Amino acid sequence: MRHIRYHDLRYSCASILYGLGYSLKDIQTWLGHSNYKFTADTYVHTEQGAHAAMAERYGKDLEKLLAG
Repeated sequence: MRHIRYHDLRYSCASILYGLGYSLKDIQTWLGHSNYKFTADTYVHTEQGAHAAMAERYGKDLEKLLAG
């Protein structure tokens, strides 16, 4: 097993929280950062395939909205 640094855990935590739907503001305060832009740019990384999943969900939500 490779050595895991403390900051590796922070990166993972931030990305998992974001993936679960927590807001950047909530993650920022959880990690103790002064602003959420730093949190987003430095700590939060989207998972592979996230954009495709977003597009699919957006399409379904848009269909529901237009169907009324």
